[in-house]
Amino acid sequence: ALFSLPELGLFYEIPQSWGWDIRFVTVVDSALDSPLVHLSMIPMLAVIAYFAPTHARGTWFAVAASFMNLSLTAERLGTKYLNKIFEVTREVRDASGEIITPAYYDELGSLMIVVIIIGLILPVLAVTVLLRKTEV
Repeated sequence: ALFSLPELGLFYEIPQSWGWDIRFVTVVDSALDSPLVHLSMIPMLAVIAYFAPTHARGTWFAVAASFMNLSLTAERLGTKYLNKIFEVTREVRDASGEIITPAYYDELGSLMIVVIIIGLILPVLAVTVLLRKTEV
């Protein structure tokens, strides 16, 4: 959620109002975001290793990998349905240059805010629920 804030700021032209160059913000955002996306599963694997019984760690990792695949599928479905709720289209032209679909970005800011909120709330909620189950 935090790494999505620069993109949201670019949409609402916050860096420009502070006098920052747009290219600088996008390069720094990409440089920080790209490697951390791949490292984001390490905390999840650490939690699995911590809570897994020693005699069933392989099974726990296999089940966790299945859940990670389910979450990727859920992400694609969520994207599909959010794109139906928030209409955002880019301009499409045919070979002659005539506009087939006009550009419409009015709901993009709202879509980005909803995605950031979901990206923050769902993991926190999942961890809270899982920690309550292990305390019993």
